[in-house]
Amino acid sequence: MKKHHLIWLCAIALAVIASCKEEKELEPTPTPAAPVNPDDVTAISLRATIALADSRKHNLALQTSFGWSAADSIGIFMQRNADFSAEGYALVPHSLAENGRDARFAGALRWEKSALQHNFYAYYPKVAAAHDATQIPVTIPAAQAQAGGGYDHLNACATLVASPAIVTAPRDITSSEQNKAVSMDFISAFSVIEFRFASFWRDSLFDKDGAPVAKADDLTISKVTLTSRGGSFAVADGKMDLTNPDFSSGFAHISGGRRDSTVTLTITHPTPVPVSEKMSIIPNNNASQPANPQVVFPASLTVLPNINAANAEEKWTVSIATNRGTFTRTIARRSMKPGEKYVIDYVVIAFDTTGMNLGAEQAVDNTPGAPWDGVVKAPGADQVNADEKTVAIREPGELAWLAQVVNLERNPELGVDTFFRGYTVLLAANIHLGDREWTPIGKTYQERKEYAFQGTFDGQGHMISNFKISSPNNADALYAGLFGCSGAQAIRNLRVQDMTIHLTSLTTASLAYVGGIVAYAPQRFPINLSGCSVGGTITVNYGTHAWSAGGICGWATNGSITACQSSVKITGTSTIYNSARADIGGLVGYANGVRIKDCSFEAPGKVEGVGHWNAGGIAGNAAGGSIVASKNTGEVKCNGGLAVVGGIVGLGRGDIIACYNTGNITANGGSSIYDSKGVGGIAGSFSSSSYSAKTLKGCYSTGTITRAAALSSRAGNVVGWYETFASSIPFDYSKVLNNYYAPKTMSADAPDKIGANRITRFDVSAWPAPTMDGWGVGNGSGDNTYWNVDFPAYGAGYPTLHWEKVY
Repeated sequence: MKKHHLIWLCAIALAVIASCKEEKELEPTPTPAAPVNPDDVTAISLRATIALADSRKHNLALQTSFGWSAADSIGIFMQRNADFSAEGYALVPHSLAENGRDARFAGALRWEKSALQHNFYAYYPKVAAAHDATQIPVTIPAAQAQAGGGYDHLNACATLVASPAIVTAPRDITSSEQNKAVSMDFISAFSVIEFRFASFWRDSLFDKDGAPVAKADDLTISKVTLTSRGGSFAVADGKMDLTNPDFSSGFAHISGGRRDSTVTLTITHPTPVPVSEKMSIIPNNNASQPANPQVVFPASLTVLPNINAANAEEKWTVSIATNRGTFTRTIARRSMKPGEKYVIDYVVIAFDTTGMNLGAEQAVDNTPGAPWDGVVKAPGADQVNADEKTVAIREPGELAWLAQVVNLERNPELGVDTFFRGYTVLLAANIHLGDREWTPIGKTYQERKEYAFQGTFDGQGHMISNFKISSPNNADALYAGLFGCSGAQAIRNLRVQDMTIHLTSLTTASLAYVGGIVAYAPQRFPINLSGCSVGGTITVNYGTHAWSAGGICGWATNGSITACQSSVKITGTSTIYNSARADIGGLVGYANGVRIKDCSFEAPGKVEGVGHWNAGGIAGNAAGGSIVASKNTGEVKCNGGLAVVGGIVGLGRGDIIACYNTGNITANGGSSIYDSKGVGGIAGSFSSSSYSAKTLKGCYSTGTITRAAALSSRAGNVVGWYETFASSIPFDYSKVLNNYYAPKTMSADAPDKIGANRITRFDVSAWPAPTMDGWGVGNGSGDNTYWNVDFPAYGAGYPTLHWEKVY
């Protein structure tokens, strides 16, 4: 069969089907394979159409890349009234349509009697040994040989079956005018899973030890193995019943034989895999179009649809053997249909990515999984490894079990510690919490009694999604997040998406901490977050007092947040009018002594404080600690008269090094009797003195700065307010150096006395150089190595951070 590539749109597909149904003569091929004898008017002509949709169901979109060729042979059976004749006829096409999906076939098949109904069953390719329409042998080989380097790489083991047709023979079977063609629609009985591989390899990369990674030989793939947990992919020595269409397509039933959960594709002639410009996706690869061998290496596996797999938590594991080792990835289950083609991108990163900020889009699989039914379920005993002290979480109910054990101080189950001290919890699948109310893991913190998760939580790149938290009125204490009060040794490699935290009417002066992953990390348990990302919405409304809210963490003391990303839309409302502002940040609300590095707050994420807040893209309030090699592209806004608003940090009292902001910063509140306010592209307020000696260097801002007239004296393109530690200890301006801005609405910074080389406008004659303090390039492993080695010249774009090299 030759291959034809189809646009993957159901509407077009149905239109094509409609056109195929028209009774019109097909254009003959120049050299028909078996011309019909015009004198033999009793011969039956079959019009075979490779269908793009099941016209009887209308809701089944079929996709196939097959077209008829002049060498094809079809097996056909005919049942005459009550008498079933099990004969196989090999028909060969004598005319082809230009689109390749329509063909006329003719052979030795003839009408028996006029005006009688005949049942037709057909399939492709013709099997010489098949003499019974209910016993067509079919096998999907366990190993599929494939020649490398070809276009589309589709194996020649496609089996097409026709929708049974009931046709009344013409009254005059000798009349060529009455003897119209029998029309039958063919679809594939199997599915095709096409992996489109690309490798990522680029010069000037660095490994986790800081050593440069040199480009090695091109990546080649020799074998692709796909394994299903809970379903079947392959069938050996099965039988296809053309007369019993109980397949999901209604076309055929495959029974018998040995079903196997693994199908393997062997690449007999490996060829170099194209290199992608990104680590997360394959640019210029459109799944609805044929694979482009200049962009991807496509490898297709023909599989039996797992329509009988009732396990909604089924997973696929794909393993590829290459000249650089074996790479394995887990993919969520797809519900397959016969004839459909599934395209899965796979960027093979053949080097160590430890410590790199890959972001949410680097995720292996974004399929959320089956929604939670609300039932709490303990993991199976096989999910607990007592020797290694690990617990695997595979289902939503098991995650709720984790919260229940911690919060209720239940007796240890499955031999685990009540607060999982010394244990590592491994997220083994994407978890969909069904948009149900979530009880945070860790309900409270007391000096002598911590109801907090105290182990390690490793998301392994998986996603937890679709949970919500709503506040009861007048809560005595509230820790709102996936983890409430956290004593975790580490939380890493976790993605949280589509979460909703909506807290209203908080009318007490008690505690209320809010964060997408962690609400509150007390001083006794320094926070340790790495490789995490969060997306969703957070809305808090405080009536008498306000605390902290952050996209990833609400309140943290000591520890580190590394390579994390937030795109949360956060809105905080406070009606309080006093000097005690609350803290709201795209990444963290309040960070005390926390080291933040290689992090980002990304649009469409937005931080908006209604009332009086310390608001920042990364942190609302950073007291001590540091923010290094981080960026903000989201909008930060506050309308309160006490606003302290910055692109990176609202109130900054720690080091800020090699950070940039492109988001718009707005502080449009009115005047106030309090003077603790400021708005800046990097920091709304920054504190440094001979006593504190904090540094702000190597940063830039290109976002628009908008401020009320009352804030004019405390607004700047980089820093809004240079805060003194005390009236007797002046600000140390020597700690502010080599920062840049692209003015949008402000022409100068205040105060003017800050001096040359402190705050500079980007210009052809004023452009940072990698030799400057704060602007060194490298892999981020040491001081002054935070910027991308591809440092741009003026006019060629703005500098990017070391971990952004892939973009």
